[in-house]
Amino acid sequence: MRSGGRGVLALLFGLFLVASARAQEIEDPQFGLGLGYSSRFETAVYTAEFVMPVYHHVDVDGSLQFLDLGSRRRYVGNIDVQVRFPTHRIHVRTFGWVGLGFGLITDDPKGPSEATTRDGQLNVLAGLGYDAPASPYVQLRITRKHEVILGIGVRF
Repeated sequence: MRSGGRGVLALLFGLFLVASARAQEIEDPQFGLGLGYSSRFETAVYTAEFVMPVYHHVDVDGSLQFLDLGSRRRYVGNIDVQVRFPTHRIHVRTFGWVGLGFGLITDDPKGPSEATTRDGQLNVLAGLGYDAPASPYVQLRITRKHEVILGIGVRF
């Protein structure tokens, strides 16, 4: 299947998820921006994400992470399934989540000297957020590559 066909399938799947959430009267999807720190590379991690509720307290989170590693750029596309739960003991509007997912890593060297490489990673994550129109959050992501990413962000 060519990339155009894959794009159409991805779009149709996204529309299905939106329709499914609307039919179940679940929350609206959210777009988020985040900034984190990678323990493996000791550098900043920039994140853009799209969180799609698919069932009560279950979300699918698609994110793209970017790291500038000096001689190369690293892009990581993640798909995570998260389960949300209330944390009323902290505050009535806070909530937490735990999740599992998969990431596709692309290492892109700066310049033509080396080839671009791709790899996969498994993700385990946990986070804490505040329910508001602009929802701040903190999240911890652990990968099979012995990397821990501590991030903060806002979802709209």
